[in-house]
Formats: sequence, structure tokens, C-alpha cells
Amino acid sequence: IAVAIALFITHYAPRRLSGPVAYVIDLLAAVPSIVYGLWGALVLVPHMDGLFGWLNDYLGWTGVFSWEKGAPRSM
Repeated sequence: IAVAIALFITHYAPRRLSGPVAYVIDLLAAVPSIVYGLWGALVLVPHMDGLFGWLNDYLGWTGVFSWEKGAPRSM
């Protein structure tokens, strides 16, 4: 994904778009990955409960998305 974004910014994007997009990418690169992980654990995981239930109901047969009802998840 990073290579595709870099190619888009340098070769295909108009100058008016490539400047701000490159600036935002630089800002994202400046933040340590632990901050993104904590944000995901604290903000995204509580909102994903409906998705987890759907995955368990429809794809639980694969074993990858199955867990017992009421069993604690890692996050």
C-alpha cells in the first residue's frame, strides 16, 4: 500500500493534491505505532462488538472467527 501511495503522489496526483497528501503522510509517519495500537484498542474495539458477533454467527464454522458466547476476548 505504501508503494502505491508513493507512486500516486509522485507520478499521478495533481500538484494541488500531492502537497497536502504528502504532508499528511509525513504526519502519520511521525506518530509512533504504539499510539495507533492504543487508539485502536481503546476506541475501535468497543465499537466492533456487533462485527464480532456477526463474524461468529456466519463465519464461526471456519474456526478462525469462532469463540464461545460470553468468553472474554483479548481486547
